[in-house]
Order: sequence, then C-alpha cells, then structure tokens
Amino acid sequence: LRHPRESTTWVRPFAAFLMEVPVASLSGNLAAGSANSGFVIRPKLQGCRSGDAGERALPEEEMNEAVGCLTGFFLLRACKGSCNQCAVLRGAVAWKNSHVGVISVDQSANVRLDSLLLSDNHIGVSLNFHRSASDLLHRSFAYNVTIFGSTNASTCGASMDCRALGEDDVVGTRCNSMVGASFRRVGILETMVNHLPKLCETNPKLKVCRPPTTPVKLCAMPWEVRAGTNGARYSEGHWSSISFGHFQHDDCGRRSVAFTMNPSSIDLNFPQRFSDVKWLPSVEAESRLFLDKFGSWMQSDMDGLLHVALIDVDGSLLGTGRPGGTAVSAANPQLTKSSCKARPGYFACDSIAYRILRWEAVDSEENRALSKFKSWRSSDDRATWSKGNNKDNCLMDDPRPERIWQTAGEDLYNLTMFASPPKHHRLFFFNEKPEAVRLDILLTQPFQSEVYVDGEKRDDTFDTSKNVEGPRYPNLRDPHGSYALDPHARRFFLTMRGGSHSGRSALEGGGFILLRLIQVVQLTLTMSIAAIEFDGASIIDSIAKLLQIDSRRIKVVSVQSRAQVAVSGGRRLEESVEMVAHIMEANPEPVPAAAFADAMPPSNESDASSAAWGSADETSGEDSVDTNSSDLKGFSMIGLDELKKLASALGSFASTGALSFALGMKVTVDIEVTDPIAAMAVSTSTTTTTTTTTTSSLPTTSSSTSASPYAFEMQVELHVSVTLATSVSTDVPCANRVAVLAADKRFVAFLEDSISSSVAAEGGCRASDTRPVCLANRRLDIQAAAAERRRLGGVVLPMSVTLKLALRSASVRDAVKATLGSEAFRSRMAAKLASHSSIASAAVLGVTVDGYELVDPLSFPTSASADDSPGTGTLAAIIIGAVIGAPALCYFVYVIGMRIRKRDTMVQAVSFNSFSTNKYILDMTGSDSNVDADLQGRDAIHRVQPPSEQRGLRLRGGDSPAGRHGADDAVKPDTGAWSLHATASWQSVD
Repeated sequence: LRHPRESTTWVRPFAAFLMEVPVASLSGNLAAGSANSGFVIRPKLQGCRSGDAGERALPEEEMNEAVGCLTGFFLLRACKGSCNQCAVLRGAVAWKNSHVGVISVDQSANVRLDSLLLSDNHIGVSLNFHRSASDLLHRSFAYNVTIFGSTNASTCGASMDCRALGEDDVVGTRCNSMVGASFRRVGILETMVNHLPKLCETNPKLKVCRPPTTPVKLCAMPWEVRAGTNGARYSEGHWSSISFGHFQHDDCGRRSVAFTMNPSSIDLNFPQRFSDVKWLPSVEAESRLFLDKFGSWMQSDMDGLLHVALIDVDGSLLGTGRPGGTAVSAANPQLTKSSCKARPGYFACDSIAYRILRWEAVDSEENRALSKFKSWRSSDDRATWSKGNNKDNCLMDDPRPERIWQTAGEDLYNLTMFASPPKHHRLFFFNEKPEAVRLDILLTQPFQSEVYVDGEKRDDTFDTSKNVEGPRYPNLRDPHGSYALDPHARRFFLTMRGGSHSGRSALEGGGFILLRLIQVVQLTLTMSIAAIEFDGASIIDSIAKLLQIDSRRIKVVSVQSRAQVAVSGGRRLEESVEMVAHIMEANPEPVPAAAFADAMPPSNESDASSAAWGSADETSGEDSVDTNSSDLKGFSMIGLDELKKLASALGSFASTGALSFALGMKVTVDIEVTDPIAAMAVSTSTTTTTTTTTTSSLPTTSSSTSASPYAFEMQVELHVSVTLATSVSTDVPCANRVAVLAADKRFVAFLEDSISSSVAAEGGCRASDTRPVCLANRRLDIQAAAAERRRLGGVVLPMSVTLKLALRSASVRDAVKATLGSEAFRSRMAAKLASHSSIASAAVLGVTVDGYELVDPLSFPTSASADDSPGTGTLAAIIIGAVIGAPALCYFVYVIGMRIRKRDTMVQAVSFNSFSTNKYILDMTGSDSNVDADLQGRDAIHRVQPPSEQRGLRLRGGDSPAGRHGADDAVKPDTGAWSLHATASWQSVD
C-alpha cells in the first residue's frame, strides 16, 4: 500500500515485487491489492521466435498472479541500448487491475509474451518501446494468450471506471488512462514505438533516479502516452494463438473492444500480424476491432489513424478463412478497394495485402521543406495522404521528414509532394512477398536522377527510357530499381519490389532505394531536321564545345519526332525533332556515407549482459535522445550558380544565332534551370535560324537571326477562377497546387492554345511565355451552408495567367484588344478551360492588357433557382484586379470563399469606386434583404504595394422593401492586413 507520508508532488512508483536485475526464476507468486504495481521486473533475454517455442506447459501453481492492482506486470527495459533479443514474460495471470494487466515502458528489447491469462483489466496489454529512429529489426511476439473483457468477476455497480496515474494525479485516484471513458475494457492496446525515453533510468533529466520507473516529466504520464515522435523505421507485432472472450458493445452502458489503437500513437502504427485467433461467442461483432478515431489526441488527418493495418495471416482474425487479408482504418475509406467490406470500427479487406511504403528525406533539416504527400492509386483512381510526424509538446522532439502509406502490391502509384523536393530521397517497401509497385514521383523542377539500391548505383541497363526496343516507362514486370525520367510530365518512374534482396528481407530494409537529384540546365531543342537525320552525339558535342564544358556533363533524356511532339502539345516545325537534354552540375558532391549506413543493418547486436543502466543514449537539446543525427548537406549553391551562368550563355548564343550556327539548323530552344527552393522553374524561349550558301567547291557559312513575322507584342493577364474536377486534401496550399499545374508543359500548352483559339485572330497572333500563378496564399474550398458543412465540388484555384501575345499587324493588335475586352471572349475562354480533363468549371473574371484593366465594373453571371437549397447559385470566388495607370499603383482585392445563397434574387454586380488616390471602396449591391454572404475567407484578403497607403473595404446592401439595410461601414485604415466589415444588412455565416 502507499505510505501515507509519501510525496504527492511527483509520481513515486512502487510495487509488491520490485526486481531491478534480470530474474533467473520467478514462479508461483501472488500480488494482490497493490495501490501501484503488482510486479516490476527486469525480464530475462532469450532468442526470439514466433508461435510455439516448444517449451513445456506450465502448471497453474507455477504461474505468477497480479490481481486488484493499478498495473499487474510492469516490464523494465531488458538491455541498455536497443537489442534484438526478446525480453520474455511467461506464465502470468493478471485480472481486475484498474489500469493495465501487462505493460512495458521504454522497453529497448524485443518482447515475447507466452502463456498469459488477462481478464477484467481496464487494458489487457500495452507494450511501449524506445528504439532508434533508424531501427529495422524491432519485433514483438505473443503466443498462447487469453484475453477476456468483462466476465462475471465484474459488475456494473463496481469496476466501471479505471484508475491510473496521471499528470495531475500522481496517486491514481481517477481514470487518467489514454483510453479513459471511451471504453470500459480494451483487450490489446496497439503496440507503440517511441523515439524518446520517459523513465529516469534512461533519460538523464533527473539526477536522482529511484525507483527506475520514475518519469522525468509529469506530462509524460500516463504510462502509455507517447514520448517524442515515433521510433523505429519499421516494426511488427506477431500475435499467435490468441483467444478473445467477453467483449460487448454495451458493457454496462459503455463499449468494450478486443483490439484498438493507442489514441496518442498519432504518427505511425506498425503492422500487427494475427494468426490462429479464436473468437469466443461472448465477443460481439461490434466489439472485435476498433480502428477509428476516439479521444482528443487523434485527428482525422494523422498517419497513425489513416494507415493503421492488421494483417490476417490465416483468415482467423477477420473470420473469413481466407489468408492474407487486412483490416484497415474506418477513417480512411480512400485506402480501400471495392472488395473491402465496412464492418463496425474498421474495413475488412480479406483479399488485399496492404504493406507499408516509406519515404524519407535524407538531407539536413534546413533543406527540408515538406508538405502533405499524396499517393494516388492508378487502378481505381483513389488517393490517400501522409502528413508525417507530429511534434511532442512534453518531451520535445522535432518531427523527422518522412511519410508512410499503406500500399497494395501490383499497382501503380503517383506520389506528389506539394513542395520543393530534397536532394536525397530514401524509399522502403516493407513487403515479404516479391510483389511490385511502380511509383510515379512528381518533380516540380528539372532534375537528373541517380538510383542506388542497397548502396549500389543502378546503371543505364535499368533505365527503361534507353530500352533497346524503344523507350518506355518501367512496369510491374521489371526488376527492382528499374527507372525512367519523363522530362515532359516532370515525373520520375521507379519500380520497387518486396521479397529478398541480396539475402536481406525487405521487412528488414533489404532493397532500400536512395534517389539522388542532381541540378541541371534543361534544354528542350526543337530542330528543323528529319528524324532519320538526327545525330544526338554530334549535337551534344557541338553544345559542349560552344559552352566549353565536358560533353559527358550533357545527357539526352528524351527524343521525339514531329508526330510525338504534336501529340504532347509542344511547338513543332514542319520537319522537326524535339530533344530534351540535361547539362548536369559540375562535380556534384558524392552521396554521403550516412545516407547508406543509416539504412543498413547493424554490424553486430547489442550485448545486454554488459550494459550499464541509465546511459543508453546521448542527449541533444532539452529532452531529446538523438540516435539519428546527420551532417548531410543539401543542394550546392555553387553548382547552381554555375548552371545559371551556362543558361545565360545559352540564351545569348540562341538569340544571336550562334547556337543555330553551331548546330547547322533552325532551332527553337527552351532553357530551364533547377531552382531547388522554388515550386516551379522559369523557362525562356528563343528561335534562331542559320542559312548556308555554297559557292563553287568552297562552303561559306553565315549566321543571322530571322525576321519575326510578328511585329507587335502585347502583355496580357487573365484573372480566372478554376474549380478542379477532383477533390483533394484540405491542407494543400493554392500556390503549390497551381505550381504543379504550371510545371506541366502539356497544361501550359493547353492554356496557350485555349487563349489563341479564344481570341480567334485567324493566325494573326501567337501566345507564349505563359505562367499561371495563384492569387491566394491558401487552399480554397467551396462549402455549403454552415449547418450542412458538406463539400460542393472540388478545390477552387484563383489564378492570374500572364502571357505574351505576338501580333502580325497593328490591325490585328486592335482587333485582339477589342476581343479580349468582350464578354464573348470570357465565355469562350471559360468553356475552353472547362474542357480540360482536370477542370470541372472555370470563369474568366477580368483581363488586363499592358497593365490596363479592360472591363470595369465586372459582372458575374449567377444561376437563378426557384428552390432554397444550400449552395444554389454558388459564386466560387470573386477576384477583382485593376491597375491605376497614372501613379502606377497596382492593387488587387480578393474576396475569397464568398458564397451567395439564393432566396429570391441574387447579388447582381460588384464594382470598384475610387474616391481618392489612396482610398478604395468595394460596393456590393443586392436587390433583396434576404441575401446571405459567407465571409469565411476574410483572412485571404490581401493588401499589396504600396503598404503605406490608407485603404479599406465596406459592403453596401441594395434597396430593400423592408428597409433592413443599414448604413455603410466607415472605411478602416490598413494597419498591415485588410479588414472587412459587414454592415447589419449582411449575415455572416460561420
């Protein structure tokens, strides 16, 4: 029992049996009624194995028993550092314990539970580990374990609420467990692997460490709450011959469940493999598995919730008898396939084997600018997201740049990161079967890539773009590590396989891939030459000589004929070949050794017998125990500067005709340079020609720049609103999504073709240098009324599309300018945009030519409807852009996310009125008092230069028969951000 004079300012654990050294033998003991732990033991180590270890059956009198305690059996860490032997608990009975029957905290070894009976505990078993972030060999095993929920030993009048130690309850008078009141009984709380230790015997924050189970911070309580981010790169749990009984959906008014997640395991839940599971009739179907959100820790976008998976080895877990299936999270239906079935608390996918695909950024922290990472499955057009690790606000531990997805083999996946990519990517496919996946990785910048498998570089024989039968993408039949780069689609294609690689299982990191990105100047050369006459080697030599660089730095990545160029929407000459080449940075730094060593198996296993307690890890920072530090560097700025100089020189050679002279043919060249910190690259285009004349037998060559047939140039900017056809994650910024579109040459060509055809100048103009840019700093979603909160369609992208129009004559120029200012052009252009496969709808909201607005005020067509349903006549976004010529004061006002809900009439118009050179009023006019405006996007209303001017906004209602519209708001001075105030006549919807 707890001593009455014991301190209540800190957690002071004690136990009926406290054994701090490994126990040679422990049998036949009983701990009953302890106000803390029954047994705190340091388990002995032995070799690990799954299933039956062949040991004799234990008689009842040799079993150790804990009853009526807070925690029944508390397993201390079995070795100093991480070791891969098993800490064994065998022959134990734990029942009626108010917190947990069997628990480990900061366990550094693997664990094997053998021959256990757990009954009527608040939580049956909760295993929590402390392992290195790079660990690949961590496993836990359980065999011959019987777990009961509420039997006749529990009544509704007692043992309803748990008791557990907590941050503000060091005695344990209340239910402070992570499960709390969500469940009365939990059989197995999923295994959790932490990056940081929380007990004083390993974490040196406390100078005095007695007993060794003392937590270093009170916020690290209860025992099963996470500590730092997730530890281990990969782990597995093996549960064999497990029997469940007495779990009811209505257990004295609360739920009970045989298996659920730890709600604080928000970063990653490693796969748990079940075999020979016995479900007794006393387990209701609703109380078998619960893989869904509960408690306050887990949010709907966290990886620990979205990518949890239980593997049914033999069909006994799901009860189908079909081996190899998976139970996955009920919170992530996008992960499932059509064959999966929804069950209470989870999806049962009995014919699909999901396995973890893991991506890591290897470069130093300052070079990692990551976002949510999207994985889109080709077979059924479904996408899942990975957010990555979350910070721990107790034991401070910065999240590592890594992403994980549950992935089904034999399928194609598009991986899209809405940020600049790191220099080194590391990929693992943890699959014991030799199944293949093909990854299509988006690169928003031009890069050259190198592929390393288990530290060995893949040569060009694995590059399927150089296939002797013709260039192609790698497929699911290709060897592990096959790859190709498509410079047009800006995607890197990579085939990965599970199974075994060089004698090492993929479950232990075998076959891991390191993808290295190299900065380049990308040249897209369209040459007036027949395909049969194309000589790539000669062209490379000529360019290298012109730039005075080693020709080995130039690599051809794509060659297309005129027909292929036409299909992809690129520019083409009558007889032409398009070649894409990369000039790679000079002398790129070698791949850091740590990039490989960190993912390779350890040379030998830790020897726990000689370990000294309490000094397992070095500390870095206030709380962290950093076992994965690195001095890896990112992209070379020196190399990038040299590439920019080469690009500038090439542009000069092209514009003066020197490039065409060197190649001996007419050339159109696009030049792009890697910018590793930008979302997309900037390209330039130059067309030059050379003429060759022959006099007698002596050739004379002269170079000149051809006269352009376009005599006039016009700078055009379109303000458009585009609604994407496919709904995407709510956290992807608008700027990054538009950058992905801008990096797609086919989409840019589509824009230019749409503009040229909408102008309808009969070939008298040509669009070029087109750049779409987002006009908001965040993602916009159109939503229905607040009471409904349902999604209406896809994501809205407010864009500014800038381009140059080259014009043949002054008459064409005047005609085009008149056309751009017409409603007909806006309608045609909107229809063209909406015809794109990725766009559901579009609207052209304004046009400027050479800095002047053509249309003012702007009218917004809205559809009228007789009903009063939410979302009728939705106005996706209103973007008003104008330029004041005299003071050259540019301003944009974005009224973002505004929804007009129709009652009797719609808002008719929006206009700008300028009262002075430094004050502007936005007037909205409606003809009825029952118009509601949702101003939820007010934080997206941006000010622009000059910041010193006084500006403000106001809303003004229209005439109302009832006279409900109040006076205008006063203009508010701008103090760093726009302020938007609605008058009494406008209702703000939350």
